[in-house]
Amino acid sequence: KGLNLTAGTYYRLKFKYNNDYTSLYAEKLKVAYGNANNATAMTNILADYPVVYSTTPKTMSIDFTPSSSNINIK
Repeated sequence: KGLNLTAGTYYRLKFKYNNDYTSLYAEKLKVAYGNANNATAMTNILADYPVVYSTTPKTMSIDFTPSSSNINIK
């Protein structure tokens, strides 16, 4: 389920990510928001990690301000 965001409002997204395996199985992670709650609508990329190998969780913090309302983050 997506979140309804408001234009011009400052948001801070905090999350942790990791992979249970090291170099044997790489994973990917992309964080984005868009105007609908589906993958093709997620056009505003906040973070893109094409290769995740770490078994130790990494903590991230991303600050952003959407330019339009009623959008979703996934």
